[in-house]
Formats: sequence, C-alpha cells, structure tokens
Amino acid sequence: KTVMLRMLKQARAFGVGLLLATQNPVDVDYRALSNAGTWFIGKLATEQDKDRLLDGLASAAQGGLDRRTYDQMISALGKRVFLLRNVHNAYPLLFRTRWAMNYLAGPLTRMQIGALNALANPQPAPEETSAPELEETQVPEEADLPEAPAGTPPAAMMATTVAPAGAAARQEAVLELGLETRPEVPNGLAAYIFPLTMTLAEAAPRPLAPLLPQAQAVGLLYRPVLFAQAHIAFYNRKYNLNLVRQWAVLVRDLPVSEVLPWEQFAAEVVDPRVVVAEPRPGARFAPLEGGLADGRVLRSLRTHFGEWLYRNSQLMVRQNETLGVAAGPDVAEADFRQMCASATQARAAEESGKAMLPFERKLDTLRKQQAKAEDALSASEQRLADRRSDESMAQAKAVIGLFSKERRRAVQGKQRLTEKARVEVEKSRQALSKVQQEMAGVEQERRRALAEIQQRWAGEAARYEEVALTPFKKDVQMELFGVAWLPYHLVQLEGRIHQLAGWQAAS
Repeated sequence: KTVMLRMLKQARAFGVGLLLATQNPVDVDYRALSNAGTWFIGKLATEQDKDRLLDGLASAAQGGLDRRTYDQMISALGKRVFLLRNVHNAYPLLFRTRWAMNYLAGPLTRMQIGALNALANPQPAPEETSAPELEETQVPEEADLPEAPAGTPPAAMMATTVAPAGAAARQEAVLELGLETRPEVPNGLAAYIFPLTMTLAEAAPRPLAPLLPQAQAVGLLYRPVLFAQAHIAFYNRKYNLNLVRQWAVLVRDLPVSEVLPWEQFAAEVVDPRVVVAEPRPGARFAPLEGGLADGRVLRSLRTHFGEWLYRNSQLMVRQNETLGVAAGPDVAEADFRQMCASATQARAAEESGKAMLPFERKLDTLRKQQAKAEDALSASEQRLADRRSDESMAQAKAVIGLFSKERRRAVQGKQRLTEKARVEVEKSRQALSKVQQEMAGVEQERRRALAEIQQRWAGEAARYEEVALTPFKKDVQMELFGVAWLPYHLVQLEGRIHQLAGWQAAS
C-alpha cells in the first residue's frame, strides 16, 4: 500500500501517467485512490468493495459527490458495463464494452452490384472544383434542454460523407442511414411517431440556408430517442391549491444504464395527441441501439423516472399564516402582496371593531352624563338669572321705601339666594368640564388603540414565507414513456448528406 501510494503521488506531482488496476479495492487505501484523476469502475462483488470505492471517490471529489447516485449507478452495473468518472467532467458516464464485431456486408443489392462493376472499371475522376466550406452548426433543439453529457452528438444537423455520384449512389447512402421498416421496440413499451413540424427551409441552420437552393432532398429519416412525460398533481386544501404540473425528458443515445440524471435531459412538454401520427411514406428508420434496444433497461428506467419525479418534485407556495392567505406559483408576487393588503385591511377592521366597543360604551355613558350636566347648568343659570332679577326688584323697592328695616332684610335675603344660585352655576360648570375632560381622555385612548392596531397589521402584510409542497406517490401519473421517433430531413450538398431536425416542440 505504501509503495502504490507513493507512486500515485509522484505521478500526480510530476505529470507521469500511471495505470492502477485491481479486482479488490480493499487492497488500496482510499487516500491512494483520491490521487487518481480517471476511474473505470466495473461490477463489484461485495458491499465492502463498493463502500471503500465510494470513500475514495468522495475524498477525490472533495464534497462534490452525490454518494447516493453513485451508489445506485455502481449497484446497477451489468456485465461489461463500466462507469467512467473523470475529475474534469461534472457527471459520470456509463459505457459498455463489446466483443469483436464483424462489419462485413451481407448479400449485394442490385444497386451495389452496379457500383461494384463501376469499381472494377474505374473512370478518370473529374477535377474537383472548390466549393465553399460548410460550418456544421447546431440549430435549436426541439426543447430548451440542459447541456447534454459529453459524447452526445448534435441533434439538429448531422452529416455523413457519400460519393458525389448520381441517384444510385445517393440512394445507396440513404440506405446506409436507416432501415426500410421500423424496428420493433421491446415488449411492453410504447413507440411514438413525432410529427414533421418544420419544412426543409425552416430546419436548415443559418450557415446552410444560402446554399439550400443547391441542395437536393433525398428522403426522411426517423431517429429513436427515449421520451418520457408525466404530470404531477398538487392538491392542498389548507393552501387552497389545485395545480397540475407536467415534466418531460428526452434522452438521445441512451446508455445501458438503469439510473439516469433526469434533470440533465429536461425537454418541452408535448401534447400526447400529436405524437401518435403515422410515419411519412418512404421514410427510413435508424436502428435501435444501446439502452433503447434493452427492454429490461427501459422498464427499469420507467420505474426510476416515476420515483425520481416523486422524490424531487415540489411546489413553492407563499403563505402568510397569520392572515390565512396562500398562493401558488401561478400567482404573481405583486398580486399576492395585494391579497395580503386586502386581508390586512379586513383583519384590522374586524379587530378595530371589537377593540372599539368598550370605548364606545364608555363614551355613550359620558355623553349621557354630559347631557345631564348641560341641563343642570342651564337650570342653574336660569335660577341665577331669576335670583338676580328678584334681587334687583328688592333693591328698587328698598329705595322707594327709604331703606326701611324690613326692606333691607328683604334685599339681603335676595342677595343670599342670588349667591347660592351663582355657586350652583359654578358647580354645574365644573361638573360639565369634568365630564368633557373624561370624554377627551377616552377619545384619545381610543385613537391610540386604533393606531396601534393599524400599525401592527400594516407590518403583518409584508411578512410571508415560502412552503415547499411535495406530491403523494399516487399524484404522479405517467403520460408518455417509450421510444420516440424524431423526423430528420435528409439533404445532399457538396458530397455530404445532412440530417436536419424536422420536429420542434410547439411554443
């Protein structure tokens, strides 16, 4: 172990290539494994081997490793299937080794016999004229997909070299690109024919468009991909939520793997009614390869896709629990805030109505006391006026009677009554003033309480939180899953046959 660790560290330090192969990862310390930049992992016999390997991968990735995903992928490896982990790639790659294959052609067709005779008696090749170079540029995909894994060929335009001969050679090139009959998909799986939604002019990429008049259409080719689409229902009575979300994936060059990073293959949702069209007459079909030809892999992926949707689907809901207001993602934030403001006004009005009841009752009592005090003051003032009138008359009589002793006593009595009436008026005024002061104090308290309520609810309107809702397993329903045949225009230009994507998802 010490020698191997030293060799790996020296190789890493000085840039020397070193290959380390073992059938027993336990023999290699995980610190040594962390120095390896490229990993080729095959089927492991024991859980101990897998755990030691995952420890080394985690150490090499420095926290950026999804241990659970790697565990599932390594556990699902079959015979002659390997997992490639490269420090320069963000995701792993599954590949499959195979036995030596024999690519010798079968029986010759009539067209091939003619071409073979032409080879036996070759004619002088015509001088080649210079032609403008074509830049093979990828056109927009059918859906806005994430970046595909390394090694995925562009889907919008592909080219294959053919002999610059006549119709026979052109037809021979088309024969090499596909089959006359559509290959049968594995039992128990569906097949979908996607419609041709783009004309040849619409499908041509920008560098190829000026040369399109010189091109010649030679047919239509359907290429197989894995397409899956499901809908997830989110229903929650508490948040008054009833939404359905759809999710679709499109996988080209499907590897022989029962686990996929589905988020890497997101695609546009399609109408299930438009993917049952019949293929165009005379079209050819590319063969099923890799995982598309393995029924066990496809059935396992269907189960895994449903599980992945169940475990990774969620819907963010805004809610203000105090106000009892909630809204799903279909409601804009401005509309949600307006809902909170309306609810705040209603709650504030309701609380204010309840809080103002004691003040209103107290004010009603004080208003009655004020009315009584005003009546008492009016009566006192009237009595005072009467007493003053009586006093004036008594004084006048006393003057006429030359201030007799009886007249003077009468005047003094009237003066005492007048003074008493004046004192009563003063008391009535004080009583009225006291009631008015109490009313002003109660009114001030009422306004203060009302302002506090308004201020508290105004702050509550700005508060909300986001809650993640997850679906039940029964709420995940598969709409489409199977092999989808995508149409491609075949055009010949400058000795090459180009494949131009003929289907694009409806916007």
